[in-house]
Amino acid sequence: MTTKVLVLGASGMLGSFFCETVKSNKKLNIFKFFRSNNEFNLLSKDSVSSLLKFLSPDIIVNFIGLTDVDYCETNNSEAFLINSKIPENFRDFPGLFIHISTDQVYPGIKGNYYENETKPVNVYGKSKLSGEKMLKDNSLILRTNFFGYSSAKKQSLSDYFIKSFKQKEKFFLFNDLFFSPLHMKTLTAILEGFITNNRINGIFNIGSSNGISKSDFALKIAKHFNFSNSNYEIINSDSFSKNRALRPKNTSLNIKKISDIITLSLPTVEDEILKL
Repeated sequence: MTTKVLVLGASGMLGSFFCETVKSNKKLNIFKFFRSNNEFNLLSKDSVSSLLKFLSPDIIVNFIGLTDVDYCETNNSEAFLINSKIPENFRDFPGLFIHISTDQVYPGIKGNYYENETKPVNVYGKSKLSGEKMLKDNSLILRTNFFGYSSAKKQSLSDYFIKSFKQKEKFFLFNDLFFSPLHMKTLTAILEGFITNNRINGIFNIGSSNGISKSDFALKIAKHFNFSNSNYEIINSDSFSKNRALRPKNTSLNIKKISDIITLSLPTVEDEILKL
């Protein structure tokens, strides 16, 4: 018997990577939903009800998110519609709802954040946290940050760094922004495990076992690919903050809660970079 999985945001970076990776899993019957779908409007609760009645999925994985931090800051209403209203419209779904959230729900002052230490500093983080609160307790909420290449048009941070090291134009690396990202391969493998073997609910941080500055992350990528150019400047993000939304500086994650549940040991950032 197969598990019917409805994937929301199947054309996005992580959504498309997930669908491509798990398509060979014969235990899963994947249904892709794109925001461009004209038959069902996810901003309408009645339309969502019709979608669920039509497909009757066992599990929903929500990859939908308006993630451009600066755009969200100047388009508050749209950010809350996409990041909060859509999850709310799935609140009555009786099966497991897996919701991909963000490390930007944390204030970014000290790092190594536990799940109960939320205090977002920008509209993006606030809208994602609001979306979490719209869901019932039987949902699985994963707060994360990820990188890697997918078939989606949008590039990840690792894509940006790889492209920047290949070109001649000068670019900047921030030495005061810290995070603990996972490669999409690892995140997808964990998600697949939750769907097929170990269904849980609750709110969990899920990231690499160590944090890293974004400048060091970029330089480790350059070393991995043997990029020899030095067309970059390492700076403090405060000197580059004009006309940008406020960012939390250290969103490294404490992963003890999820590590106590899953059998897979979460890797280091350095291990994840080797997967590029």
